[in-house]
Amino acid sequence: MTLRYLLRRILLAIPTTLLLLVVSFLLVHLAPVADPVARDEANQGTSASFQRVSEQLFREHFGLDLPVLVNLRWSVAAGDLLPIVEACGSGDSPTAAEARRSVVEFGRFAVGPLLEIARDQACDESLRNRACELAVEAGKEIVRSRDPADERARKRAANERLEALLSPGSANGSGRIRTAAERERFLATFEALPVTARERFEPATSEVAVATLCETRFANYLRNLLALDFGSAISDRQPIAPELWRRLKRSFALGSGYVVLSLTVSIPLGILLAALRRSRAQRVLTLGFSLLYCAPTFFVALLLQRAFALGEPFAWLPIGGFRTFEISETGSGLERTIDLLRHLVLPVIVLSLPTIAILVRYLQGALEEAMQSDYVRTARAKGFSERRAMLTHALRNALLPLATVIGYFVPALVSGAAVIEFIFDYPGIGEYFVNAVVGSDFNVILAVTLVSALATQLGFLLSDVLLALCDPRIDLERAGAQ
Repeated sequence: MTLRYLLRRILLAIPTTLLLLVVSFLLVHLAPVADPVARDEANQGTSASFQRVSEQLFREHFGLDLPVLVNLRWSVAAGDLLPIVEACGSGDSPTAAEARRSVVEFGRFAVGPLLEIARDQACDESLRNRACELAVEAGKEIVRSRDPADERARKRAANERLEALLSPGSANGSGRIRTAAERERFLATFEALPVTARERFEPATSEVAVATLCETRFANYLRNLLALDFGSAISDRQPIAPELWRRLKRSFALGSGYVVLSLTVSIPLGILLAALRRSRAQRVLTLGFSLLYCAPTFFVALLLQRAFALGEPFAWLPIGGFRTFEISETGSGLERTIDLLRHLVLPVIVLSLPTIAILVRYLQGALEEAMQSDYVRTARAKGFSERRAMLTHALRNALLPLATVIGYFVPALVSGAAVIEFIFDYPGIGEYFVNAVVGSDFNVILAVTLVSALATQLGFLLSDVLLALCDPRIDLERAGAQ
């Protein structure tokens, strides 16, 4: 095992993680689930006009007004926008609101085609007037709170200058264009803008290339991710990173108990089961472990909850949560630690039971196979007892399959167990993920997926390292080069 192999694996993890991000991002944003905008509780029970403004702000804040992976809005033409502009004239209906939102989301790329419609004498007068008004809306820049102060000031000034274009054409000060004369004044005023102001609406080839890949939801997500910013949760509008870290520590505590209990119980039981080879006791224990592995974890969890909820003699273990309020508020550090351990007992046991069953069967099979090998026969011929031959010669080789499985424990340390955490109301990362899926909270889903992916790759690397340590015949450098 060399440093070169570890470096190669770490470098390989970069494109692997990027590919996983692309796939998960597409699945989250293109899956036919409930629209998070429609689920936004702030919009419930409000007027239609207020709801449209709120939805627009919601989309802009979370980047939902941008294309997902590739931005081809620069290729929009007047013919593409014409039917959408026509739909915008159907009063205050949802169809008109959706059409107006579609035009606005094309942004600055729609300004040129809209002005073409406004100049097209073959179009209806009301349609040409509406195109001018939509051009102002589409040309406005989005002012976000996370922008630098000078950038926000520049965008506001640009939007005010664009909004002022309607003033010469609105006879009653309403900001609406109603006559041909008002429309012509609007177009003339737009043409009189400085070249620097109009350049935004006439993007060059280089700007088009940048916009294609950089003005997308995925590009924004990557930029935020490089700054270690996972964004905000849709459910409570709070930053994800602090909450993710808090839940990660709780899931790590749960996963650590799960790993320790699984290994400390399964290794002695696997040795015992192999020592009872071809006995009735081994057959009975093997059947028991098989049933234990097949038992659904959620069913076992519910049974344990029901048993410990009945009171004495099982009332000494809590059936949910991760702390007792009184102890967490007034207890000492030792009391809080003991209280946390008591809350971890049941979920750790439920998580460990199927893992113990499968690890015992792994170790039993590996030990029985190793006991038939030539080097164990040689040890017996030298006078070694069956027990000594198993523990000193066969056990090390029998641990090789177990070393492969141990790498899969690493994701459990950080990603938790969604079903178990949900049943026991344990506020870990697994429960966080389940609630995010139910609420279509895509930022949380992507954050948890990324953490789990990194943990999984770390687990695979750990498995390779443990295999090399347990078996000197394994050359990681040669295996990595093949």
